Amino acid sequence: MNGISLPEKMMAEAEALLAADKAAEALPLLETLARGAPSADNIRKLVDCCLRAGCHEAAFNYQKQLLALKPTGANWVLLAEMALGQGAVESALDIFLNALAAHPEDPVILQAAVGSLERVNCRVYDPVLARFLILLLERPDQNPLSVYAYAAQQVASAPPFQQLLAKAKTKTGPVLEELSPLTELPLLPVLLKRALIQGPDLETALIAIRKCLLIAFTGGSVLDEKATVLLYGIAAQCFAGEYIYRETVPEAQAIAALEADLCQQKGSVERQKQAAVIVACYRPIARNPAKAAVVELARDHGDPDFSAFCVRQIKQPEEEARIAEGIETLYAPRDLVSCHVKEQYEMSPYPRWWAANRILKRSLAEDLRRQIPACPIADFPDMPERPEILIAGCGTGQHAIMVGNSIENGVVTALDLSRNSLAYAIRKAREMAVTNITFYQADILELSPWQRRFDVIESMGVLHHMGDPMAGWRILTGLLADRGLMKIGLYSNLARQDIIRIRALIADWGFDDSLDGIRAVRERIRDGADLGEEMRQSILSAYDFYSRGGCHDLLLHRQEYCFSIPEISRALSELGLEFMGFQLSHSGIQQKYRAEYPDDICMRDLDCWHAFETRYPGIFSNMYAFWVKKAR
Repeated sequence: MNGISLPEKMMAEAEALLAADKAAEALPLLETLARGAPSADNIRKLVDCCLRAGCHEAAFNYQKQLLALKPTGANWVLLAEMALGQGAVESALDIFLNALAAHPEDPVILQAAVGSLERVNCRVYDPVLARFLILLLERPDQNPLSVYAYAAQQVASAPPFQQLLAKAKTKTGPVLEELSPLTELPLLPVLLKRALIQGPDLETALIAIRKCLLIAFTGGSVLDEKATVLLYGIAAQCFAGEYIYRETVPEAQAIAALEADLCQQKGSVERQKQAAVIVACYRPIARNPAKAAVVELARDHGDPDFSAFCVRQIKQPEEEARIAEGIETLYAPRDLVSCHVKEQYEMSPYPRWWAANRILKRSLAEDLRRQIPACPIADFPDMPERPEILIAGCGTGQHAIMVGNSIENGVVTALDLSRNSLAYAIRKAREMAVTNITFYQADILELSPWQRRFDVIESMGVLHHMGDPMAGWRILTGLLADRGLMKIGLYSNLARQDIIRIRALIADWGFDDSLDGIRAVRERIRDGADLGEEMRQSILSAYDFYSRGGCHDLLLHRQEYCFSIPEISRALSELGLEFMGFQLSHSGIQQKYRAEYPDDICMRDLDCWHAFETRYPGIFSNMYAFWVKKAR
């Protein structure tokens, strides 16, 4: 045998057969080898061979053996993917649940678990799927928005919800006993606490549930444990939406009476707690005359649900108020438009968010390659080991924290007009233990004297809210290091035609941007007055429609200007900036563009992009997001 062992000879023969695309013939050889030496390497080769031979069930069984030998995240994911490939959805979900229990910090498993939802039918209620969604929604390192649509489909498809919705659309609405089946859906209260509910049907149901609980409670009914869990969820949802839901005069009167009872501490402790949560479904407790009484109730440390409620409704707003007082101001706003915009975001910081996705640390160059993959690597300038990054207009901090969390050795400075938005951002950064961000209050238009220079500047969704966007952009360009990079986000005029038209209608309707005004605008849109059905559905499907801050930003912003690609092209020329590429919302846009413009290898021809957007005006529905650098 010339010194070659039998196993080595068999392996060489199997590899030759695999190279000749004869996996079925190689399979018995690899099975014999794996029986004799069941190492992880041998079984991995056996799994690969089974897959190539089309023996999927055998591959699945061997992958389970491999997982027992080597329980890595990649092996868990492959096993779940195999189950999905065989249509064994519940098995795949169970595998992911076990994988996340075994490796809760593994971002590969988490990303695969979330991605698997695209292959699952969420429009049929399934308790296993609901349990899976609950786990993902409750994770502090997972943005609930990435799973919201699937969870909402699950809730909406559940027979108890369908029955409740039908009742909610009647004049009388549901009574307490009719909520009982709904309380058997554990996904619903979790969804209410962890994500902003979207969609007119879901909103209609929640308004009816809220009213039903109020009427039942003030009528003397006892709310059982499951109804109370649902009540906490409704309170969390109304707080997140900043009390944007409509209410009737009798509801307002009943809430005023409950507030008075709370101030006088009427009833048992348990009933007072329920009264506090019901009030919080209609009014912010942190700014309520009954706040002191609610704080006193929170001293009962044996009630974790009420304690969590008080943290969210009272302690966090109080913490933000304290933070706001201590924020350093670099350059205060003086421009009239800046002051108006600042006032809007002081009134309603936007967006309010729950959690950010766990992201693996990567270099700035790696991050750029992911965002603009068509850009040649040679075009990326060398970056220092510790890049200085400016987030100009950070709002409530989600983007700044994502950058701070993901860019290796990044040193982030984040600016915003609004102290209340900054306070929210700082609280979230502390909550997530992100320590490489410094927050300041500043107006971009006042930054000309600032001597600092940055390797990266990102300003997403900010310039288009200025009275003179070019003035702001010019100042940011002056803050960019010579070999620096800049990311800009601007509204598209083509993509926002529905918004532009409805903003004109709202101006004709004469509503202001107070809470009552925003509620009135929403009701007019929900009723379809003066709107075509296509435009109405476009607005009703918008995430921002379902919170006060979001609706204000979407439909009643105090200053907004929408750009076109030719305008961007002229601006870049005027500012001495070179276009590097768009960050696209999904790969389908890139594929379609390449098919229509194969000669634009780097996907940088703005004339082509303008023609492309003219044909497909929805491709930049969020905004234009693109990278530039200083022209050579």
